[in-house]
Amino acid sequence: MSLSAARSLKRAHNQCSSSPEVQIVLPDGSPMEMKDIGPTGCAAVSETTEDEGREHGVVLKPSSIDELVIASHNVNSMIPLLKYLSQPRLRFNTADTASFHRQKRRRVANSSSDSSDESNTKHAPLWNPTTQLIREHRPHVICIQEVKATARDTDLIRALKLVPQRQYTGLQAREQPFGYTATWSLSHAKKGKNFGVVTYIRDDVQVLGTREVDWDKEGRVVVTELDGVAIYNVYALNGSEYPWNDPQTGKPRGTRNERKREFNRLLMEDVNRQRKNPQTAHVILIGDFNISLAHADCFPRLRTEYPHNIARQEFNEEMLPGMQVVDVWRKIHGPQARGYSWFAVGKPHRNDAARVDYALVSEEAVDHVKSIEYLEKDQGGSDHCPLILRYNMKSSM
Repeated sequence: MSLSAARSLKRAHNQCSSSPEVQIVLPDGSPMEMKDIGPTGCAAVSETTEDEGREHGVVLKPSSIDELVIASHNVNSMIPLLKYLSQPRLRFNTADTASFHRQKRRRVANSSSDSSDESNTKHAPLWNPTTQLIREHRPHVICIQEVKATARDTDLIRALKLVPQRQYTGLQAREQPFGYTATWSLSHAKKGKNFGVVTYIRDDVQVLGTREVDWDKEGRVVVTELDGVAIYNVYALNGSEYPWNDPQTGKPRGTRNERKREFNRLLMEDVNRQRKNPQTAHVILIGDFNISLAHADCFPRLRTEYPHNIARQEFNEEMLPGMQVVDVWRKIHGPQARGYSWFAVGKPHRNDAARVDYALVSEEAVDHVKSIEYLEKDQGGSDHCPLILRYNMKSSM
C-alpha cells in the first residue's frame, strides 16, 4: 500500500465517508484493492513513522488546524487536462511532458499552414487549475466548479482524482508535501451541458463525512463535513428563459430561471437541516452562485431586467436571511468596494466584469473569517478567477 493511500485511510479509519463516490486512490490513479478494506468498510492501517514520512517528502503527523484555507475556482472546464490524464499509457512527473504533447498536437494541427515560424509550436503546459493555488496558498480544501465531466465518464473520473497530486501539478516535494483526496458530484443528465463540482481535501484534514444532495442530479453541490463546519461547494444555475431539462427524464420542466430559484430554495432547506447537526453547526457556502448581489458587484452595470432582478431580490431578501449566512467579502471590504470574479473573454481586464463567486458564512461565525480575497490575475484558462478564504477553525470547535 502506498504511503499517501495509508494516510488517507488513517484519516478515515474511525469513520468512513458517507459518499459512495469517495474512494482511496493510489498515486497512479488506480483504486485500492478491496482486500485492503476491512469488514466494516473501513481499512485496517498500520502506523507509519515520521521518519518514513520524511523520506517521502510528507509530514505524517496530522496537526490540529488553526487556520483553514479554502480555495474556490470555476475553471470553465478541465476536459483537456482530464483527457490527457485519462490516457493510461502516459505517465509524467512534471508539467513539461504535458507541454511537449500539447505542442506536438499543435504542430500536427498547423502542418497545413504555409508558415514555418517555429514560435507557433511553443505553447504553455496544459493548465492545471490547482498548481498555482497549491504553490502560493497551500489550501486545505480546494472547491472546483464546472469540471464538465459526467457520472458516466469513468476515464475522466479516474483522471479527476489525479489533478492535485504532486506528480501531476509539476511541484516539488518542498512546495507540495501532501496529497489530496477527491469527492465530487457530477451530472447524471442524458443530454445537454455538463457541469460538475469536485472538492479536493488535503490529507492532513480530518473529515467527518462527505455527501451529494439528493435534489440535484446536475452535479452542482457537494458537501464536506469537518469538525465544527460544513463546506458547501456550489455551482448554481445561470438563469434564463430557456427551457430547463430535467436530468432524470430529459424532458423540459419550466425555465432555467424557475429552476434556479427552486435550486436556491432547496439549497436553503438543505443548509438549515445541516446546521441541526451539532458537529457542523456552522456552514460555509463557497463557489459560483451566478448572481451579482448589488450594483457594486458589476461593471459597467448590474443586470436589472427580468428574470435577473427576481432571482437577486429573492436571494437577498429570502435566501441569505433564511440560511442565516453573510456575504463575508462584502462584510469585510465594505458596501462600495470593487472586487470581481468573472471577466468577459476578449475584453481588457475589468472592462466587463462581475462578482458572482463568493463565500457565504454563518452569521455567528463571521468573526472567524481571517481574510478573503479574489486572485484576479490568476484566472489561468478560465473566465473566472479563484477565491481564497482563511477561516479560524479553533473558534468553530
